[in-house]
Amino acid sequence: IRDSISNVPPYGYERYKLEGRGWSLRPIESQAKVVRMIFDLYLSGLGYCEIEKRLNALHIPAPKSDKWSARAIPGILRNAHYIGCIPAAFRPGKKVVKDGQVKVTRPRVKSCELYKGLHEPIIDRAVWDQVQARLGKNAAVHTPGNRQQSNPLAGLIVCDCCGKTTRIFYTNPFFSVEEVAY
Repeated sequence: IRDSISNVPPYGYERYKLEGRGWSLRPIESQAKVVRMIFDLYLSGLGYCEIEKRLNALHIPAPKSDKWSARAIPGILRNAHYIGCIPAAFRPGKKVVKDGQVKVTRPRVKSCELYKGLHEPIIDRAVWDQVQARLGKNAAVHTPGNRQQSNPLAGLIVCDCCGKTTRIFYTNPFFSVEEVAY
């Protein structure tokens, strides 16, 4: 299977043109080391905020800005490109009628087929599987339908990473089951 590569490669890779037609990925070693560090730190028990703090303390540039954010970490940890695979239909287009207009959304699916890519993996499959297992244990609380979930601790718990108080927010309004994070 030829690599299906978007215009923006995952952090740690660069796109390059294959002979003939198509594109693939080639590791950028300086960024690949950071990706490996993120996986190792997560497996050592650190959370997203602690990893973000560590990367910023080391003055490692983030993919899209100067500073890392805790929200960037799970995207890297879940990205199958790092094990040399291409996810099929990970974000398929879905037409939704909203306010009388048809819009195309691209929600993430919880599972998709992985196909061997042509690119070199950055992360060993065993490490990736361990990380996925830990991510599965720490999954966000789900609230079915449009039910409201009250948070009895809202405003009482303060994040040691950013100093903000807890609050509820919905991370993906396009799923029939909403993802909830605190």
